[in-house]
Amino acid sequence: MLKPGPSNSVKPLVNNAGSSLVAKSSEKTVVVHEETSAFFFFQCIAVLGRSVDFVSLTGMKENLKEVDCKIYYVGGFNLLLLFKEDFEASEFLENQEAWKKWFSHLDMWNGQAGAYERLAWLKIVGVPVHLAENKVFNDVAGHFGKVVHKSQLSEEVQDLSINRVGVLVDVGFPISDTVTLVWRNKKCKVWVQEKEEADWLPDCCLVNDKWPESMTDEEDGESTQFGSVHRMEDWREEVEKVGVHGGDVEVLGDSNNGGNSIVLGGITRVDDHQQPFFGSLEKVGKKKKKPFNLLKDKHLSKPKPTSPVLMDRPKKRLRTN
Repeated sequence: MLKPGPSNSVKPLVNNAGSSLVAKSSEKTVVVHEETSAFFFFQCIAVLGRSVDFVSLTGMKENLKEVDCKIYYVGGFNLLLLFKEDFEASEFLENQEAWKKWFSHLDMWNGQAGAYERLAWLKIVGVPVHLAENKVFNDVAGHFGKVVHKSQLSEEVQDLSINRVGVLVDVGFPISDTVTLVWRNKKCKVWVQEKEEADWLPDCCLVNDKWPESMTDEEDGESTQFGSVHRMEDWREEVEKVGVHGGDVEVLGDSNNGGNSIVLGGITRVDDHQQPFFGSLEKVGKKKKKPFNLLKDKHLSKPKPTSPVLMDRPKKRLRTN
């Protein structure tokens, strides 16, 4: 048994164990090639800016409706405006009257990296009804970041057990914590959980129908350097009008092919379009057969009833001239 004493070296053993733990918990690194420059063709034709507030961020598409540019969201309050030519980007940058109401600052993008920030939507539960004021929810959310979308609780909201607040944070991990409310020397614990809004985008980037001509394919007007863009509604209408021509139809789920229609229970891939389609496809060129009706078929209809008296009556005698 090891007893602590002047002759026993317990401390070096602890230090060795500690050093091994530190080695195992070291951060993971990836060495990026020094020549890496993503979106290189954006440089000198794009400007990088930060919106002044949440309202300006979400309404940027309407704010810049007279400006011929494409809007990219790069996190937090930051937007990247892509122009067709470098002189257009320079002219917009110099015209501060055109953007100073919505951007706190704007710079030509030459590949520089900005500070990391993102919007986190916090779900706050556990606040008692008598303390459920917007200020209380905003103060709770303020412990985790700058409140940019305040609490919208009102008497019209029937669910008073939960609320959501948007905050601007500089960390990437999801927030999950508790906050203690103190009211009249009484304590109450509330829970703060970040909602899963991984696909959240500001309204200005949800539907981007401005495609600069320099990045538009002449054939269909919907292609860029990032690949082809297809609208499901247009593709669905095209299939319904002309049917399936060429290629194979592969049904990846249950199917019913017992009539003049193909009912799909999974995803159908049409090789000519390479797009998923949900629903049914009618075969083209075949006329539906009229359903068989036993009661209406003249060959199998029931015979007309005859009276028994008429069956026993003697037949008429033929007259002879």
